[in-house]
Amino acid sequence: MPWLQTTVKLFIELLYLLRGSGISTLHVVLVGKNIKSAQTKTTATLPRDGALPGLSVQFVAENYDDFAAQQEKKQPAGQDEAPALPSPTFPPACVFAVNAGMWGFDEWKPAVQRIFEVQLRVAAAP
Repeated sequence: MPWLQTTVKLFIELLYLLRGSGISTLHVVLVGKNIKSAQTKTTATLPRDGALPGLSVQFVAENYDDFAAQQEKKQPAGQDEAPALPSPTFPPACVFAVNAGMWGFDEWKPAVQRIFEVQLRVAAAP
């Protein structure tokens, strides 16, 4: 699975930047309706190595707003804020929209609205 190795390599530099931060594992969930269905059954992991955090990469083939709605249903009642420490649970600490084409597709409106509703920090990469 070369695509999986390529994806994991994208996050290696970030792991080095997080070294010694107290984060034990960086959980990355790649969400998008164009993710191939075969990829959704795959989770890539790297174990923690000393001060270097571990890595977990999961693929989800659906729109972000649908994914977020499902994750919110899994939260315990009354939990409106993100946990103080990084966690694989929703809501995420940060959302990146990489080459998303938000400017040209109305289908992004519900996702952007959902992001603002849960007051996430959004970074749009070029």
